[in-house]
Amino acid sequence: MRYAVPALFLVVVMAGCDDHGTGGQETAQAGRQDLEESQEDIAGRGVVDIEAYDPAGPTGDAPLRPVFTVEAKGSLRGGGLWQLEEATITILGRDGDDTVIRASSGTYDDANKTAILEGEVTLESGSLRMELMDAEWINEERRIRSDKPVTIVDGESHWEASSVIYLPDERLLIARNAKGRYKLKRTGKP
Repeated sequence: MRYAVPALFLVVVMAGCDDHGTGGQETAQAGRQDLEESQEDIAGRGVVDIEAYDPAGPTGDAPLRPVFTVEAKGSLRGGGLWQLEEATITILGRDGDDTVIRASSGTYDDANKTAILEGEVTLESGSLRMELMDAEWINEERRIRSDKPVTIVDGESHWEASSVIYLPDERLLIARNAKGRYKLKRTGKP
């Protein structure tokens, strides 16, 4: 077994030689550059799993839990900016109900705790479902917004809007230029 490493080294060295047995400088250089680039790719890409916590911490005896999470394939681009693919952001509601946003791509800024999501974006919060072209999550304001057309479905209600702001903690939806069918639900006695 101790001869396996020198034999492997010999095969690698021989692979870099040209037909005359002299070292192929271009081949060796190209191989070294490819190796360096692949090592950068391996180091820079992978699974992104981020949990963001409230800087004030939990109140009273409440357990420490994140205010939102980011799960995706991605890479760190520098300065705390993450490039995301197949992203899922879960906003943990203060009342225990979570809001989940999924997108095919986006960016996450760790310094500002914001995410910009694009491409097949969906939002689900209880019975509410939105299909968006893009979405921006701003944790400091605890809001999601999009200035592009959106489709909104909630139970039997279905409508389109030119833009939307959603505050998941309050379950408040502000839709601009909305049109469609909205069915009101009765609460309590008349």
